[in-house]
Amino acid sequence: MRLPAAGERDALVAAENDGISGRALELKVWRETLERPPDLTPHLRAAVGHLPLHQLEEQVRQTMVGEALGATQGSRSGAAKLLRISRQLLQHILKR
Repeated sequence: MRLPAAGERDALVAAENDGISGRALELKVWRETLERPPDLTPHLRAAVGHLPLHQLEEQVRQTMVGEALGATQGSRSGAAKLLRISRQLLQHILKR
């Protein structure tokens, strides 16, 4: 089991004070995390010359889809909403 990051720890403490627990808290943390896009610039810069663009795009796509499906217990429609794409596009991505 991984330890929560600093921001997650703050969310856990605040949630305990608000009476939120378990799965509801986990989903809240995921939503808040997805609302703030991570800074991928250092990782992308490091990949230049080491990985073809199409492979990098595919890695990002598969990672995000996998995380969204995990966060929604496999719900494709829920994952599509998290990713802000249509369910049909998600189906297309999963068929690849």
